[in-house]
Amino acid sequence: MRKIPLPLCNNEAGFGLVSALLFVLLISAAIAPLAIAGRVQTLSTAYTHDRREFEILADGLARTIYVLDADERTPTRRQRCETEHFVFYVDIQDQSGLVDLNSASGQLLEFGFRSLGMNEADAVAAATLTERYRSPSGGDATDLEGNPVDMKHAPFEDVSELADIIGARAFGKSQVSRVFTVFNKMDTVALKHVDDSLRQIIEEGRGSEFVADGAGNSSVSEITIVRLRKGRPSGFMLKAMMERPADLSDVPRMQRRDVSVVEEGDRLPSESRRCGGVAELLLRNYDS
Repeated sequence: MRKIPLPLCNNEAGFGLVSALLFVLLISAAIAPLAIAGRVQTLSTAYTHDRREFEILADGLARTIYVLDADERTPTRRQRCETEHFVFYVDIQDQSGLVDLNSASGQLLEFGFRSLGMNEADAVAAATLTERYRSPSGGDATDLEGNPVDMKHAPFEDVSELADIIGARAFGKSQVSRVFTVFNKMDTVALKHVDDSLRQIIEEGRGSEFVADGAGNSSVSEITIVRLRKGRPSGFMLKAMMERPADLSDVPRMQRRDVSVVEEGDRLPSESRRCGGVAELLLRNYDS
């Protein structure tokens, strides 16, 4: 039998190996997207389920906490509650403790903008623009960065409209909603519900006439519930504006609600209080 030259055998073996490797690579290239798509689909399904579960439970928690908190001597403010599997942040902001964009005077508006961190000059300018924005007349204007403002010349409907006034350097809506509202309807803030930083600025500015001592609860409050699952970098946040009916036997009405993704440390209270009262009672057995 004639022997095949050794170089030819080596070449054919090498070619066969390369062909086999190419085949494996082609199969891997075809399978990898399917595996990734399956993983993404699994993660997407888990996310959708987790979010939907939170929305249903948080809606019920928000309504219940709002009703029961009305009988509490101390309002539920920025509490951090922990269970076996979750960390919760719960806050109820009575709107009487915020500066009303439609009814507040220029001085109180200035105090509000200063509590956001503006210097005095910018706070005065922002307060003036706010008054012109809501006034039926007032002409054209520019924001704090010199850009033209499309003046509404009508009452504010939402605090997000402040972005039209304070420009691109605007603070986030979550931060603004801790100072301003459209539901107070007064030129004062209730001492019982005002944030400490805003109260301090008002006192430093000798604006004691803007703080209503002894004022009770208003009919509108914003409920914030954040849920973070331990071991995960993100969670969900529900913000719901609740209105208490004139007839206390009626069910409170949820005027608006928003569910968003929140990261640990993002937009969460830097100084949270110990969990207690209504929040502790309702969340104690959340895992079960």
